[in-house]
Amino acid sequence: MRSKITFLCLFSFLFAGVANAQQTNQNLQNSVDSDSPAYYVAPSKPSTIESNNDCPSCAMKVLGATGTIAPCDGGIDTLVASGGCGGYIWSSDSLGVNVISTTDTLITGPLTNDTTFYLSGVTADLDSLMPLPPHGSVFTGNVRGYYFTAPADFLITGLRVPTEASTGSQNIEILRFDNQTPPPLFSGTTNAFTSLGYWNNYTGPDTIEVCIAVTAGDVIGIYGNRADANSYAGAPYQSMIAGIPTTLTRSGMQLPLSSNQMSNVFSEAAGSISRVEMFYDVTPSPSPVIDPINVTVPTSYNGSVNSTLCQGDSVYLQGAYQSTAGTYYDTLFSIYGCDSITANTVSMAPIYDLTNTTNLCVGDSIFVGGAYQTAAGIFVDYLQATSGCDSTVTTILNMAQLPTVTFIGDTMCTQSGSVPLAGGSPAGGVYSGTNVSANNFDAATAGAGTYTVVYTYTDTVGCINTANADVTVLDCASIGENTLSGVSVYPNPATTQLFVSLPEHLSGVNTALFDASGKLINTWAVNSSTFEISLDGLSKGMYVLEVQAGEEMARYKLIKE
Repeated sequence: MRSKITFLCLFSFLFAGVANAQQTNQNLQNSVDSDSPAYYVAPSKPSTIESNNDCPSCAMKVLGATGTIAPCDGGIDTLVASGGCGGYIWSSDSLGVNVISTTDTLITGPLTNDTTFYLSGVTADLDSLMPLPPHGSVFTGNVRGYYFTAPADFLITGLRVPTEASTGSQNIEILRFDNQTPPPLFSGTTNAFTSLGYWNNYTGPDTIEVCIAVTAGDVIGIYGNRADANSYAGAPYQSMIAGIPTTLTRSGMQLPLSSNQMSNVFSEAAGSISRVEMFYDVTPSPSPVIDPINVTVPTSYNGSVNSTLCQGDSVYLQGAYQSTAGTYYDTLFSIYGCDSITANTVSMAPIYDLTNTTNLCVGDSIFVGGAYQTAAGIFVDYLQATSGCDSTVTTILNMAQLPTVTFIGDTMCTQSGSVPLAGGSPAGGVYSGTNVSANNFDAATAGAGTYTVVYTYTDTVGCINTANADVTVLDCASIGENTLSGVSVYPNPATTQLFVSLPEHLSGVNTALFDASGKLINTWAVNSSTFEISLDGLSKGMYVLEVQAGEEMARYKLIKE
C-alpha cells in the first residue's frame, strides 16, 4: 500500500517550449506506424541536460506577491500571488481566519497606511492514481506517451515510470498544449505547447513529487520511460480522473527523451502508449504556513525649507548652484517614485571684513589679536557672526603719549566767596577737590587754610593726565591796614591793572607789592599823581600794596580776580 505524502507545492516550475514552430512532414503515409524502423532513432549518448524542475520532493518555499508597493499617497492596490500551486488564500489576519480572497489576485480597498495581508497556499497528496493499462511490450529508443483532456480541476502531485520495461533512470516530461488543442495525427507535428516539467536521467526517489495545476479543458501530454525503454500498453485507453472517464491517446516524438526535450510532437489514433503513472489531488487543503505580505504606502512630500548662506557661498538648488537670495523649487522622487516638491527660501547673511584704527594711551591695554596689547601694531581677529558666517576684524593700534599738565595753585580771601579757579595748563581741563564745584572754589565755605585741588586734562586723543596744587585761603579782615590821606588805590578787586592816585603834597613816593604770604613781587617809584601797576602774570588771590612817602607808610589790601 502506497503511503500518503502531504506537502505544500509552492511552484510549478513551468518551462516554455518552443511555440509555433513549423510542423514537420515526413512525406510518409499515415498508415505507416510511427514505431516503424523508418522512424526509429537510435538512442544517442545522453548529453548533460540538467533537470528543469528542482523540486522533486516539492520542498516548501516562501510565497510572495507582486504589487506590494501601493500608489503614492495611498489608493487601491492589486496584489498577485506567486510561488504557490493550485490555489491561494488571502486573509487579513495572521491566523488566516478572516479570508478575503481565494484567487491569486487580491484587489485591496483604499489604503492610506502601510498594511500587512496574509497569504497561504494549498497542500496536496499522492492518494489518487490515474489508472493505466497493464504492461504489454517494450519499445526502446524514441519516447512515447499519451495525452488527455482534463475533465476537472486538479493538481498533478507525482509522476513515475513503472519498472516492467526497465529499472534504469527515469526520463519524464509533461506538456500543456496551447489553446486546448491536441497534437496533430502523425506525420503532422506541433511545437505549440508549454513544458510543465522535464526530468532526464533521473535517479532520485522512485516517485517524482511535483505540484502542477491543471484546469478543466487543458490538453495535457505525459511522456516517459526508463533508460529510453518504453513500457508499452494498448491504446486508446479509457482511464478515470476524479471519477470522470478520461481517454488516454497515443503521442510521442521521434527522439529519445534522455537527451532531448519534447519537440515536433504528434499523436496517433491507435497504437501503444508508454506507461507513466500520474498521481493527482482534486481537493487540496489550505497550507498551515501563512506568509505575511507587507504593502508599503509611499507618501509624497510638499514642504518648505529656509536656508541661510554666507555671502560668497552657494547651494545646489533648482538644477544649478545658487548664490543669491530667493525661493527655489525642486521636484524630487522618492525610492518609490513619488513626487516631492520642496520650496527652499534662501537668504544671504553678510560677512564682515572690518578695519578699525584705535588710539591707546601709554600705560593702557586693549584685547585684540587674541591677547592684551600694550604696544602699537596691526592685529587681526577672526570672528563668527550670529548667522555663523566668518568675519575678519583688523585693528590698527596707535600708542599716544600722555599730555603734559601743570597747575600753579591760588591764594584768595575768605571774603571773596566763590572764586573761579585758574592756573591749570593746557586750558580746558577740569578742577576737582574739596569745596570745588563747576571749576569754582568756595573760599567762604572752606575758611582760612590750605586745600589741595586737582587739575585734570583730556587731550584730543582721549589721553588723560593730572596736576595737583594748593589753594591758600586767608582771612583778609585780619590783615592790618592803614592809609595815607588823599591816596587812592583802585579798582579793588582788579583784574589786569591797578591804579594809584596821589595828592599833590606828596612826592618821592615808593610802592611795593606783596602776595598774601608776604613775598615781595615788585617795587615801583612813583613820579606822577597817577601811577599804573600791571597785574598781568599774577595769580588770582589777595595782595598787599605798600605806599611809602617819606616817614609815612600805608598798606592797601587788594584782590586780583
